[in-house]
Amino acid sequence: MPEYDHMSEMGLSPDKQLLCCNTGFITRTNLTRALCERYIRDGGRFYDVLSRYEMVTTYCLSREESIGSVAREVIPFLKAGGITDEDAYRFCRENIRLMDGADECRDYLWSQLPSFMATDCYEHEVLVLADITGIPLTSVSCCDTSFDDFGVDRNAARTLRELAATLTKLRISDEQYSVTESRYLTPEDAALVDMVDHVLEGLQNLDIANRLKTMPAMSASDKAYALLEIIRKSAIGMDDTVVVGTGNSDYQALDLVRDSSGLAIAYNGEEYAVRGSNVAVLGDSPITVAVLANEFYNGGIESVFTMVRNWDRDYLSTHACCDRNLMDRFLEKYPRTLPKVMLVDRKSAPGIIAESAEYRKKVYNPRRKS
Repeated sequence: MPEYDHMSEMGLSPDKQLLCCNTGFITRTNLTRALCERYIRDGGRFYDVLSRYEMVTTYCLSREESIGSVAREVIPFLKAGGITDEDAYRFCRENIRLMDGADECRDYLWSQLPSFMATDCYEHEVLVLADITGIPLTSVSCCDTSFDDFGVDRNAARTLRELAATLTKLRISDEQYSVTESRYLTPEDAALVDMVDHVLEGLQNLDIANRLKTMPAMSASDKAYALLEIIRKSAIGMDDTVVVGTGNSDYQALDLVRDSSGLAIAYNGEEYAVRGSNVAVLGDSPITVAVLANEFYNGGIESVFTMVRNWDRDYLSTHACCDRNLMDRFLEKYPRTLPKVMLVDRKSAPGIIAESAEYRKKVYNPRRKS
């Protein structure tokens, strides 16, 4: 919790709180992926291979401490490309792009309820983000690392570049796997897992491997632990908590809150973000999340479900919401077509996952190759 709590100063105690991610919600650009593109040959493809590997090994093969650690796994390869802390900070400063309306949404959420961020972004990006948005660093948990602390000699750098080139040749499947059903991997995924396992085992022979083992990363379980720690300190329950996630590494935190009847929002979510949520949003501005969070703050989860079931302009225009000014700004921003908001359950999840995947291509434009 921040040292200064304006609600406590007025004699009020907050009874709701929010934990959100960064990439895809506040920032439009995945800067970890962008750093890979800058310092690794075919680095975007390399990042996508490791991301697929983490998703499959965590949610299909039930390996622990995998998903969300791609930021840690790419460090040796970034070092082989010559990255330094100064380079990383400057690159983030020059390439960070906020979602449309992110500043307004951040101002609203952080002023209305205790708000926190758990992200697997590097500290360099978080420092830039805090500088340009005013998000307090005390409310952020991230991948705290210094590239300058890692050393890679010339021979190791050559080996790392060769390993990266091997991984970029792998095919990436778009197969969906259910967390409740055990299924065989596709041939593409099986080959990808085998090869990445082989490459990561080979890294153990390099001096940098020992430092990587001790480096903190914001994995999926770390995000869940961050949520539990926030709840412990605030004494605000899961059922009074909003979690906003976009990536597969947000699944555990989303799932905890959803199962406790809190508000778990998948915002343009990847597959397992959607599976862990009870509400999915497809939109180009996080102001939609502010509208839902405001409804939750004042009416609870059932009030949010009612709003989502009646999500159209006529209902929202006449709905007796607590913050009419916010709702009017939202409706003014979307005079024709509203962002899509849907309830998520086991039956609707596959269709929403597919729709969200297509929408992400339009909003984030990752330029991925298949």
